[in-house]
Parts: sequence; structure tokens; C-alpha cells
Amino acid sequence: MNELPWFLHCIQYPPTDPLTRELLALVDGLPLVPGPKTIGTENYSRVSEAFLSRGWAGFEEAFDAIISRERSDYASIKRELLRESIFSPKVHLRMARMSLGESTIDEIMDEIARDRVPPKPQ
Repeated sequence: MNELPWFLHCIQYPPTDPLTRELLALVDGLPLVPGPKTIGTENYSRVSEAFLSRGWAGFEEAFDAIISRERSDYASIKRELLRESIFSPKVHLRMARMSLGESTIDEIMDEIARDRVPPKPQ
């Protein structure tokens, strides 16, 4: 990966896999899943390390090495994994805004708190 911080690299070079793009759109707005619940600690470490060092290309390579595309539950496992905060484009944008000085940590924390409050029924 180039000299960009990982979260900026993920913004500049978004996923190219059509399924990953579709699944990211589907999970946008869902509550984030904390920790490596979906594929286990060891597998999560492999995927997250690949993602942090090589961006979305690393994610795809590591994920496909663990979960075969031939599995009937491939898309559902990937969808759940993409709910992890490290893979969230919303999180990447927030980190980018902080690193560029456009938002403070307090402003970002307020946004996160607002996201956790369910909308009032109309």
C-alpha cells in the first residue's frame, strides 16, 4: 500500500468486487458488530491485517482464502463481517475528517452517539 493511512487508502481505492460493494451498501446504517464475531479471532486477524496493509484488495484475498466463494453462505458471512467497524466506509470517512482537521474527536463521538439512538416513529 502507498503512503496514505489505511483509512484514506480505503476511500481513495474503494472495493472493486461487485458483491463487496453491494454488501457494503446493504449494511450501511445497520449497527456495527464489535470484535471478530463472524469468522473467529484467528481468521479475523488475518483478514484485518491484510485489509490494513493492502486495503480492499488485501481484504478480498484474505477473505477468499478463508471462505470459499463456492460456499452457499459466502455472501451472508461476508455481509456480517462487513458490519465490523474496521470495514465501514462511514468509519473511514470519520477518521479522514479527523485526520484532516475537519472534525474534532468530540464531534465524531457525538455523531456516533446520534447514530446509536433509534429514530423516533412518525
